[in-house]
Amino acid sequence: MSVALPLTITWLAAAVAGPLDGRRRIVAWSAAGALAAGTAALAVLLALVLEGGEREVLVGAWPRGVGITLRADVLGVLFGLLSSAVLLAALVYELLAGLRSRMFPALVLFMA
Repeated sequence: MSVALPLTITWLAAAVAGPLDGRRRIVAWSAAGALAAGTAALAVLLALVLEGGEREVLVGAWPRGVGITLRADVLGVLFGLLSSAVLLAALVYELLAGLRSRMFPALVLFMA
């Protein structure tokens, strides 16, 4: 599994949810589902990092040392997993209470 998969899931979902009205239930619950999928991908990445050590990937076609390197170590993935779980709980709580802002689901996805 790629290190960038959890980022890709949430950011693509945020780009799709951004122009839509987040107060509609289908949009809001789809955002929650995408955030749950990103959280699950982080949990799988944490298991892989715990088992095999840290992982890294070079972004773009740049040589090592020049391009952007995404690195996943235990502390970083654990922090990402915990923050994503808190954001998911906050989004579901807001959905159950009733959304007042049309941009809230997309903003939560961008923050994740």
